[in-house]
Amino acid sequence: MCRLRSAGAALLPDDVLAEILGRLPPRGLAVSRAVCKSWRAVVDDGRLLRADLLPLSVGGIFLKFQGHKFPEYFSRPSTNKVSGHMDYLLSLDSIEYHASISGHCNGLVLLDRDDHDFVVNPATRVWAPVPPLPPTASSLLNICHCCNYIAFDPTSSPDYQVVSVPHVKCGYQLPPSVQGAEWPPSSCTMHLLSSRTNQWEERSFAREGKAIATALEMQDTMELPYSAYLNGTLYVCGQRNSVLRFVDIYTLY
Repeated sequence: MCRLRSAGAALLPDDVLAEILGRLPPRGLAVSRAVCKSWRAVVDDGRLLRADLLPLSVGGIFLKFQGHKFPEYFSRPSTNKVSGHMDYLLSLDSIEYHASISGHCNGLVLLDRDDHDFVVNPATRVWAPVPPLPPTASSLLNICHCCNYIAFDPTSSPDYQVVSVPHVKCGYQLPPSVQGAEWPPSSCTMHLLSSRTNQWEERSFAREGKAIATALEMQDTMELPYSAYLNGTLYVCGQRNSVLRFVDIYTLY
């Protein structure tokens, strides 16, 4: 496509090209921006992409230091007012608890404070608490604990998802009846939270391929609080150096 720019598309004035590209949906516009430098310049100079939904560059990074109540935000000197001191969440003047970022996705962060999760947009200071999981009779929770992961694609929807993924408990005496059970199980019911409804909903997942190990063997290592979301698929770091892949996350809508 970039060769087309140097041949036919190069004959178009930038304002005409901007008018054409501006008619694309956000996802197509984001793809067009990656075609070549000249197209990227047209998109950026015309501010065709909504900066509040899809940042065009990395504004900074968060770092967590031991002993600090909040993550620290490092960026180049600018007029950017993003701060890692997220005391605007609640009245935290005398807080004794520490907050840490347990996940992030496309500008949103999942903040953990005293075992309570918050979804935060540090740029706008808009935040929302993640409600507790609903009571459930699932026997899976007897041997597992759940970790929350965030999925957000501003080119597809302004709404985000929080996915609660079960992991086998470490340091816990598993019942003999489940020690040899396959992990992940062949089918599993998990909870997903939509910011559109702010309610947890159940979703059934079926395993593709073979199991990683038995439930007892999964206790050898702990999960890592890392995930990535791309094209409707959530990738989660699991136990025993595994990666769990959950597809069609956004089909909940």
